[in-house]
Parts: sequence; structure tokens; C-alpha cells
Amino acid sequence: MRGNAYHKSIVGTSVAAPPVAPEEWDFRSIPKEHLDYVILYEYARSCDRLVGIFQAWHQQKLKFPKSVGDAYNWNGLTVKKALQKREKGDVPWEVNEFIALSAPEDLGPGQPFDTLCSLDPLFPVPFLQSEWIPSIIDSLAETMPLRPKTLAFRSLQEQRECLKRWPRSPLKLKWDNPEYVKHMHKLGVRKFEIIVDLRYSKNCVKREICEWVDGLDDTGIKKFAVKKGKAAMPFWFRLKELSAFRFSQKNISYQRAQKFLDEYKEKSGSVQNDKVYPIYQSQGAWSDAVNRAKRHIIELFPR
Repeated sequence: MRGNAYHKSIVGTSVAAPPVAPEEWDFRSIPKEHLDYVILYEYARSCDRLVGIFQAWHQQKLKFPKSVGDAYNWNGLTVKKALQKREKGDVPWEVNEFIALSAPEDLGPGQPFDTLCSLDPLFPVPFLQSEWIPSIIDSLAETMPLRPKTLAFRSLQEQRECLKRWPRSPLKLKWDNPEYVKHMHKLGVRKFEIIVDLRYSKNCVKREICEWVDGLDDTGIKKFAVKKGKAAMPFWFRLKELSAFRFSQKNISYQRAQKFLDEYKEKSGSVQNDKVYPIYQSQGAWSDAVNRAKRHIIELFPR
């Protein structure tokens, strides 16, 4: 695996071998526009349930009769092997169809299979080592942001166009799934098909749309509180806490971790963003960070 352009490691320096692989915790090279995706993806990697769902999908074997021609040569390969192989050349359409149809359909809230799969269908490969993510994340951030610039309104057309540009992705538009639409309807999120006649003035269009929106029934729907100030700032601290959690998972003590991190930083230098570097001033602050990361995994991916 060739890795990707994010990670600036300290390979070749004299620093001691890290007790936890850098791709698991050194997120300093992540740009702000990709932060939300990294948080979702890396926290998902720490959710055993989601990892298990992908592993079960990857272990499924392709099955084709001899009559399908070239696709028969892929017979018996696991989905994982097929995903790896198809990046090296042309793939029979039957193979792409099998991969797409074998993917889990609707995992319900808290199980973002489609988003993770669009980032890298070989999840849980680390974000910083993914070969797929660098080629698609800018398009995803532009057309399918996790925190849209327009909070209450979005067009599905941009998402459809994005999917057309990535025909090899197993990703399917979740809004085409009736069960997903039904679930979101209960939460107060509505899907509509509309026609805008631009032969009329925009003032006319806006007036009629406003009247239509005013007529929508939002009785009983819990409203969001618009985040302001510090709450609206980028969540860099989430990656810092996850880094501490990853060290704790390997039974690395606070003292040992901080000693290593001081040496590592001295050798590697500052890489773009030290806000995610897991240096904490006390054992208590370190423990609090680990516990917050544990809670956030549960909050993101409830059972």
C-alpha cells in the first residue's frame, strides 16, 4: 500500500519505535475542510460493531455462473479481494453489481455504512493510509458535506452527480431508500420533488416557496439549537481525545505516552496543526479525554 499525502511521519529519524502506529493518532496533517470526515471515519474505526459489519461484507465470496464470461474469472474471490483487484484495471460490470448488491442495505441510525463506504470501501483501513480517500474526499466535502453550509435545505442533485463521477463506489444514495425516507420523516426531515419555473421572476418563485414552507406541518418536531461561538468552532479536540484513547487501548500509561510524545514531536517537528496532538498537562486531564472519546463513540454509533 502506498499510503497517501496526509501523513508526514518521522520514518528515518532516530526516535524510538512508537508504541502506537502514527496513523492511529498523529492527525496533525489533516486540513480543516476534511475534519468532519476524519472524526466520523476514525471514531467508526473504534466501534467494534461497525468494523464487524464491514468485515462480514468483505468476507462474502463472489459467485457467477460460467455464462457470465469475464466475470467468471472473479469467482470465489472475497469482496475485499475484488475491491483491491478492481483498482488495478477494468472490471466486468457484473462484479461491480455484485459488490454493490452485497453491501448492507439499511443499518439504521448510528450506522453510517454509506458514508464510510464512500470514503473507502476497504474500511477500516486507517484514514491516513487509505489509497481511495485522497481521490474522492474533496468531491465529497463539496457535494455531500457532513455539516452542510445550508443547514435546513439541500439539493439531492449534487449528490447524484457526485455518485455518477465515482461509478466504482458501492455507495448508494440513501434518500432513494424508502425505509430511510420513512425514518427521517419521523425525525422531521422531509424529502420533496419540486419544479421551479424560472420563466417567472425569482421574487415570485421565492414568495411561492415561502408560502409553501409556511404551510408545512412541523407539530411535535424537536427543533435544533443553532450553535454559536465556541460550540460552532471546528472540533479538533475530538481527534486529540481519540488519540489519547488509542494509546490507552494499548495499555500505555499517561506518563509513558507523554514522554514518547515529547520525543516524537521534537524529532518530527510541528506539522500543520498541533491542536490534535495528545499532550495533556495532568493524569486527570488525560483520563477525562479518554473517557470523553469513549462516550463520543457511543453517541455517534448508538446500539
